[in-house]
Amino acid sequence: MDSFQCLHPRRHKISNIKVILFDIGGTACKSHQKDTMIDMQRLGTLNRETAQEMVNPGIFELLDILKEAGFCLGILSNTSKFKKDLDPVYISALKMPFSFSVFSSELEFQPKKEGDPIRKKPHPDIFHAAYSRAKVFVPDLKYEEVLMVGNNFKKDFLGAQAVGMKAIWFECFEPAKMPSEGDIVTSISTMMDLLRYIDMEE
Repeated sequence: MDSFQCLHPRRHKISNIKVILFDIGGTACKSHQKDTMIDMQRLGTLNRETAQEMVNPGIFELLDILKEAGFCLGILSNTSKFKKDLDPVYISALKMPFSFSVFSSELEFQPKKEGDPIRKKPHPDIFHAAYSRAKVFVPDLKYEEVLMVGNNFKKDFLGAQAVGMKAIWFECFEPAKMPSEGDIVTSISTMMDLLRYIDMEE
């Protein structure tokens, strides 16, 4: 396994945060549970209680605490089919207090001409779009006041840092999603660990 350095939350508090972005698959929700959750929504049985085993433990409690503390919460996700189902009805069913969402399946991120790539994470355009949407809710927002939380080190962590945002890696031990040797990482292993890093008393 590659050796990378994880920073300790006691010595590396993340301060001056106004907006927190969450990846969906593998971060807020367990990746392999997406289709089940979509089917439950269609059947009208999706709610916080029925979804408990399909989301990562602590996500509901974490989101409620962060919202109550005054943070603006958003979704930033690479997806080709999930957007149409993760709409206000879906979010309302789970009582997830997100103010806005950005998905790579949206028209503005599709190739402008044949041969162009989809501008999904870690492409800077999708992070700039998330910043622009967040400014609707936090007009004086700066890039360094945005925190990205995701399970893919390259796409979420490095992608956010490349545009000046802060980032936390939600530990995922799939080789393609892990840091490389020598990387210095701010990471969490559970959702509630995020509270140990964020300065909640500002």
